[in-house]
Amino acid sequence: MELSELMRQVGLSENVVDGDMPKKPCVLQGLTCDSRAIQPGFLFVACAGSHAHGDMYITDAVARGALAIMLERASTMDKAQLGVVVLRVDNPRRYYALMCAAWFGYRQPSTLAAVTGTNGKTSVADFVAQLWRHAGVQEAHWGTLDVLRQGTHHATLTTPDAYDVHRRLAHAQEEGATHAVLEASSHGLAQHRLDGARVDIAAMTNMSRDHLDYHGDMDSYVAAKRRLFTDVLVDDKKRAVAVLNHDDDCYERMREAVVARGLTVMTYGRHEESTIRLCDVREDEEGQAFRVRVHSQEHTVRVSLVGEFQVMNVLCALSVVLASGIEQSRVLAGLPHLQGVVGRMQRVARLKSGDGGVYVDYAHTPDGLARALKALRGRKGMVFVVFGCGGERDQGKRAMMGSVAAQYADGVVVTDDNPRGEDAEIIRKQIVEGIKGDVQLVSYGDRGQAIRYAMNQLARVGSGSVLVAGKGHERGQIVGTQVVPFDDTEVVREVCRTDAQHWEVVS
Repeated sequence: MELSELMRQVGLSENVVDGDMPKKPCVLQGLTCDSRAIQPGFLFVACAGSHAHGDMYITDAVARGALAIMLERASTMDKAQLGVVVLRVDNPRRYYALMCAAWFGYRQPSTLAAVTGTNGKTSVADFVAQLWRHAGVQEAHWGTLDVLRQGTHHATLTTPDAYDVHRRLAHAQEEGATHAVLEASSHGLAQHRLDGARVDIAAMTNMSRDHLDYHGDMDSYVAAKRRLFTDVLVDDKKRAVAVLNHDDDCYERMREAVVARGLTVMTYGRHEESTIRLCDVREDEEGQAFRVRVHSQEHTVRVSLVGEFQVMNVLCALSVVLASGIEQSRVLAGLPHLQGVVGRMQRVARLKSGDGGVYVDYAHTPDGLARALKALRGRKGMVFVVFGCGGERDQGKRAMMGSVAAQYADGVVVTDDNPRGEDAEIIRKQIVEGIKGDVQLVSYGDRGQAIRYAMNQLARVGSGSVLVAGKGHERGQIVGTQVVPFDDTEVVREVCRTDAQHWEVVS
């Protein structure tokens, strides 16, 4: 595509060119914000990052054959030294995303949903895809679980790079998908990775503390999530629907943003005025049954999922699928067939006595850990939890997670969880500082040993639950700059094999 045409499609005039527009056609062979991916004839977009400024990589991009550079207007880089076409704009990330959409011809499935929130994004997106498939809809979806689909050890981005977002949308349409759903992380929204995508349905699960190492404070974190409803959701009163959790503390802030645009709001939750209202939940060892009111009609549904928070995820997914135009009876018929998502309250093992189980969950925030533990607290027997906190991430939540563990568990096993470049022992000590009261407490640097200890303790007691939290689907442990193969579920299964007297694998 010719550079001037790409600029025209995203609303950039020739005024952004540093100097004069080239007289000869400037035909681009590609575009990227990763200097390592530059090939001759590419446009390189220099984005300021959290650890380094994009200017650092411009020289490298030019050396690799970049034909043009787009950078921040305030950049001090000298055009004369670069010898290529230079575009100066106020927000390179946003224009990069818009250019990616134009590069792929704005192709995407006719219905696109995006799910944001602190916890539950992956489950909701997966449930939406399952319900669409059950209704006979050809769908596409991606997000955190891409790590499993790609066969890698550790996820990188919940919301892909803008180029990948639009490449995948175009590919999904080419493959015949009419519907698509993706996860919208706070990082992805703050960095404009979804800009240019025509999101018809924007959904919110819940809001609680997370990623403050990046966003700085809760207001900035919530503002990033809010962009899904203010900037990304299409401005089309006939198509756009915002699906909001009526019970969440941030509900009003999100609703106001949507109402101000004159768009439709659909709500779910226990609140009496919810469009999709949860009336009652009853749990048993194999799952739970709940009553839900959908547009004034009550229905009883049974799902093989653990925890009321999973029912809330189901209601969010139900709302999204209804908003996509699928007939209500077809959507409700699909609910009993929902399967749990890998690493999300996944029951991996059970005591042969029948009175205990081991659950692997991705909970890595105070609120997420509390939700998972409360789901197990009402069951028979003791509750043990194995968890840690990531290095080079929000340090303020470490003692908070320790406090949550002490509040809801009988036994707490603090261990490592992606320490990265930090001293793992110091991280564990910071978690322990929040643990007060009469609770069994041990600390193991070896995560495998921590899991084995908790399972041995439960086998000795004879009934209850072990929650292995924080990593969920991940298949690697980040130590320093290395990713060491590690899988919570495999460790649990190995304990079952070595202690077959007490344990057996269930999934």
